[in-house]
Amino acid sequence: MKVKLVEYPKELVFTENSTICEVGMYYKITKRSNTKISNSADAAKIARDLLAERVNIHEEMWIIMMSTSGMFMCAYKVSSGSSFGTVSDVQGVITMMLLTKSRSCIIFHNHPSGSLVPSEADRNVVREMSKAMDYMNVSLHDSLMITDLHYYSFADDGMMTRT
Repeated sequence: MKVKLVEYPKELVFTENSTICEVGMYYKITKRSNTKISNSADAAKIARDLLAERVNIHEEMWIIMMSTSGMFMCAYKVSSGSSFGTVSDVQGVITMMLLTKSRSCIIFHNHPSGSLVPSEADRNVVREMSKAMDYMNVSLHDSLMITDLHYYSFADDGMMTRT
């Protein structure tokens, strides 16, 4: 499956007497996906398609949003960093989940170094994302680390925690 990305234009509206009054965002679904994500291998394939040749260049964090039945809805790049790290934006992930009315998701980031051993920072991100999503009543199914040849799944390794 080839995944097409749509840049979501953001618009800021200013008035004479205030700073930012409203931040608007819209998205357009052009074609419904018939891709079911049944396991970590399905998610890793989508992740590799999204990362393409950038998998070995710099770290990126993404969210794959799914319906309650596990159907792929859309993907959103949360952040792009350097060759050794990127920012995990919990608020941005939750915002995208709510805007797309998605009830479940998988987060992933790539490791240009090729390492598939989760760092303490990787484990902390999963804990924080899971805690925030539990609070908002949405599900974090998995967190993946992607390299050019392999992937690591927190869920497959029994590392997904519920608060």
